[in-house]
Amino acid sequence: MLKRLSQLLLLCLLTQASYQLRAQESAVDILVKWNSYHNNQEFSGFQNLYHDSVFYYGKNVSNDYCSNSKSKALLGKSYSQYLQNVQERAMGKYFVKLDFDKLVTYNGKTNSYPSYLVLRRGEEGLKICVEGDKLTDRTLSQKYRSDIPNDFITGDFDGDGQLEKAWVVQPSFKSYDECEGKCTSMIYFSDYSIPIITYDGSIDLNINNLGDLNNDGIDEIGAERVWFQSTRQFYSVYVMCHHNWKEAIVVDIHTMDSTWPIVQRVGDKIKINEIIDSPEGYFFERTRLIDFPEVY
Repeated sequence: MLKRLSQLLLLCLLTQASYQLRAQESAVDILVKWNSYHNNQEFSGFQNLYHDSVFYYGKNVSNDYCSNSKSKALLGKSYSQYLQNVQERAMGKYFVKLDFDKLVTYNGKTNSYPSYLVLRRGEEGLKICVEGDKLTDRTLSQKYRSDIPNDFITGDFDGDGQLEKAWVVQPSFKSYDECEGKCTSMIYFSDYSIPIITYDGSIDLNINNLGDLNNDGIDEIGAERVWFQSTRQFYSVYVMCHHNWKEAIVVDIHTMDSTWPIVQRVGDKIKINEIIDSPEGYFFERTRLIDFPEVY
């Protein structure tokens, strides 16, 4: 029995030591591993570097997708890469961005790609949640960046200390009261490394910058849903979580009778003005203070 307890204690100590070692790894340590796995074609190692969900060259994918993509592209190929001009900067409280030049030699030809990784701090240490390069971003953004409307908003939507633009793209319409396909509005950003926000069941959105409501160094976005001939709507608050936008707060509103701003920070609390239905069949507005909800 004593021997068994000693073994369990040893296992716990080793697990704790392993966790502390992972937690102490710097962003550059992760980058060195990431580079080594490419050059040595150690594709199984990528799974330990990536977050469960990754914004990967312009689309949201799973951890498995990333490692499988590497294997499919590089297995058995003559490939090597060399990194230089590495720059590290904090993005808000939880994110670290690494910018670097990636010199790739593939089948005897060498090209340079201005690349980046974004890592998020979590219980298991730093994990890669974004991977991309500026050449791919430029190609992907050309189809919409030239059409930025005049009613865009600005804010620090990724925590890098720089202002980005955000704007709404409406769905296409078959008639004045029918969408061409799904009624989905989307919020785009001038920095393509910031994921798009998709809002199903809307024909437009009225958006505003709410500031940093949860002290993570990244501005939150408020979005009022617009629908065909309807005055009862929803107002959503979007927060960046694991480098993906999550709906943190949803408030029932009335386009004519609600008091604006719908959501604002008051001290260390969040003040919301919401519409409540009464048992008698009418509605009234209620104001209350809440803590900013935990979002995972």
